[in-house]
Amino acid sequence: MTAATVTPEAERTRAVEGLTAGGFVLVPVPHGTKGPTVKGWNTNPAHFITTPSGARDYLGAHPGAGVGLLHSENQTAALDVDSEYAARALAAVGIDLAALLAASGPKVRGRRGVKPLYRVPDGLSLKPHALGWPDPSGKKGPGGRVQNVTLFELRAGPVQDVMPPSIHPDTGQAYTWEGGNAPRSLGELPELPPELLTLWQNWKVYEPVMKAACPWAPAEVTPPSAQRVSTPSGAGGESVVSAFNTSRTVGAMLNLHGYTGPERGPWLYPGSESKHAGVRLLPGLTPEGHAAVYSHHAADPLGDGVPRDAFGVWALLEHGVDVGRAQPDAVREVVKAAARFLGLPQPGGAEGITVKSSTPARNLPAQDWGEVRPLPPFTEPVPELPGELLPRPLAAWIEAEARAAGLPLEGIATPVLGGASGLINRRLSLRNVPSYPATTGAAWTALCAPPGAKKSWAIKLGSAGLDRAERADAERRAAERSVLEARRDIAAAQVDALQTRLKNAYKGGTKPSDPPSEDELAEASENLSAAQAKLEPLRFTVRDATIETVAVLIDKNPYGLTQVSDELTAWLGAFAKSGRENDRSQWLELANGDAVLQVDRMSRPSLYVPGAAVGVLGGIQPAPLTKLLDGERQGGDGLLQRFQLFVWPDRWPEFNQEAQHRGVDREVREGAAAVLDVLPTLTAEVLGSVYPSGDAAPLTYTPEAQAVFNAWEVAHERAKRDMSKGEAYRSHISKQPGTFARLALTFHALSVAEVGVDRHPAPAQVGEESAALAGLWCEYLTPHARKLWSEGRRRDVLDAREVLRFIERGSVRDAQKVSEVRAALAQGKAGMTGPRLTAALELLEGCGAVRVEKLPPAGERGGRPSPMLRIHPQALDAQEPEGGEL
Repeated sequence: MTAATVTPEAERTRAVEGLTAGGFVLVPVPHGTKGPTVKGWNTNPAHFITTPSGARDYLGAHPGAGVGLLHSENQTAALDVDSEYAARALAAVGIDLAALLAASGPKVRGRRGVKPLYRVPDGLSLKPHALGWPDPSGKKGPGGRVQNVTLFELRAGPVQDVMPPSIHPDTGQAYTWEGGNAPRSLGELPELPPELLTLWQNWKVYEPVMKAACPWAPAEVTPPSAQRVSTPSGAGGESVVSAFNTSRTVGAMLNLHGYTGPERGPWLYPGSESKHAGVRLLPGLTPEGHAAVYSHHAADPLGDGVPRDAFGVWALLEHGVDVGRAQPDAVREVVKAAARFLGLPQPGGAEGITVKSSTPARNLPAQDWGEVRPLPPFTEPVPELPGELLPRPLAAWIEAEARAAGLPLEGIATPVLGGASGLINRRLSLRNVPSYPATTGAAWTALCAPPGAKKSWAIKLGSAGLDRAERADAERRAAERSVLEARRDIAAAQVDALQTRLKNAYKGGTKPSDPPSEDELAEASENLSAAQAKLEPLRFTVRDATIETVAVLIDKNPYGLTQVSDELTAWLGAFAKSGRENDRSQWLELANGDAVLQVDRMSRPSLYVPGAAVGVLGGIQPAPLTKLLDGERQGGDGLLQRFQLFVWPDRWPEFNQEAQHRGVDREVREGAAAVLDVLPTLTAEVLGSVYPSGDAAPLTYTPEAQAVFNAWEVAHERAKRDMSKGEAYRSHISKQPGTFARLALTFHALSVAEVGVDRHPAPAQVGEESAALAGLWCEYLTPHARKLWSEGRRRDVLDAREVLRFIERGSVRDAQKVSEVRAALAQGKAGMTGPRLTAALELLEGCGAVRVEKLPPAGERGGRPSPMLRIHPQALDAQEPEGGEL
């Protein structure tokens, strides 16, 4: 017996499926191209490939097509080396390309070389850059100028890189993983190395240096950064500074402070972890004719992207004074210190020294600074789920799974509750109040978490009960198939016999003799339909189906279904696909649990399906979710608000290798599975909730449980009417009474499943414990809803962060007038109104990062004092937020 041959196309499909299973967000690359061609490929989630089934569908429909890694959606970056000269250019800024590539993780090999992939640190947004040198052959382009040849690219943001095993359009060969080292998940990519991150963030400074390293570049190519050296100027200070730079070299000043390297460099920063010499001389000289250096080391005091001459190096390293940004008094003192260092006479007063600052020189009092505290979070912290909120029959299992997976409790508990709700679905219903309509149907559940957070595993645990129920039914039908088929054949034969009797009775046009009655025909037809239905497998789940397919499945499974999506982005994006524009409105009704689906079809009979219900269970990443929310801020159509069991955790447990290696005891898993497997058997009739006619009736609360709901409803109505909140958020919490009922029904069903219907004191009534737990869950889910809809975001915290960013860049400096600070912010396109800036500075002052002092009026005429900003030397420590924001 020979093994089946696996085609190259199947191998490629399998490899792409593996990437999506590992959390990679991919985009389609048509055959014969190196990039997507469809409009909106990098912004519209409908075009993203995020699931194995999506990969199969795309590659199956487009033979020979490939896929690309969309960096903006994956928070990734790549170094694309296109020329052997890239090593020389990078060496000019202290980066050893060979060592960098050797230390990198997964690398894509294409036609020209390898391309390492990295994870971009959370919170950073990088743009693509490319370095080019003049073509060494002198080949000219339009306009008669020598063309540039790309040496390397730093690729990040809304761009893509073709991934293995796509086919290169020029060579016809597949892209491969260097050494076969394919990443199994997004989390396996290494973080962007510090030297590359520094290069990325200071591109404007380092680009001219790398261009100047071209040996055949025109002589006039001089890095403009060489002219940016800031030193004091004027009669008194200039002679000291000039004498310093003439008599001392930058190499000597660096060596004096522990830097190592030859006289002409490069030098190694003493605190460097990479051990690559990253302090280098700038090509050319400053306008004053002196040599200057810049530093590539991120932790180096000199590594701020500003070139410095010998005096500038000494002033910063010896006295901590940045002469290009410091106040005049500080510069004057460091010039005096330089004179003493050289043995020169002390320079005169301040009238000969000027520093680039609009604030006049003045004697400022010394500041007695305290400790800088972090800014508060800009959103309300989302609480961790207390263990007391876990349903008792599943508590031990949920805790064990969360511990083994390294997930917060809510990351497991919420999908599990969503799956349990799907097992019940329309089998049970509950009235919150006897006069209210009954609530039925499964909950819509979503877990929002970043790539690599094991969302897929959590969703798999949540849907495990649904999948197990489908397998059990399929196995039962398979075991009984021969009997069931025989019964179907007998029923079909009975129908055929009656139809033959009917035809014979009317033959010849005479008066019919012994025709079958309508009741006989109807009964035989019903028996055949019932026999055929017993051969159909019972369905609990659906995945990425059209609304027509959903209608067909619900018609055969009236208790309802659950849409399971590992990545909800693809499912939500499918509503924008051609031919599925109307699906969205139908799904809005399916969430209510009592929709009427009517599908008109040209080639087959139309479908009319009353009482349709479909829950949703899936995961989503923060970046795609943010894009989806942009169109929903003003309320939208309410689709996202239907995700009532929505959690977006702030904090994640520390890595516990022992717990993850230990896993979960088999007995614990089997015990939980035994409880969940009972849920599909619990119907209203089984629980004893029936009308006098014997028909199924909605469950009700016990008197104690009814009191719990009544109290919760009063508080909920008050919150819902808070018009200070946004419309989208109010729309979200307005649906919580249905959530309360579904949760209470789920908790009650679990308690019945645990002890059995016969042993439960009141199986037809939801008790006080289940109702109280439902209320606590609604209270717990509310902060997640506020986070989802950006309620409670503090504008003062966001503005304070912006001020700190300007301080970090040197655009806002110590002892500036507040009016100058506001002007600097406006010039940097971060303009704030006066009250907003005041609020931001008050918050920073409360954190100990700044102080606002009154500046006495200048001149004899007096006037109103001006507010002046004083900045703590460690003010940037306030940038580290409290808590664990993602």
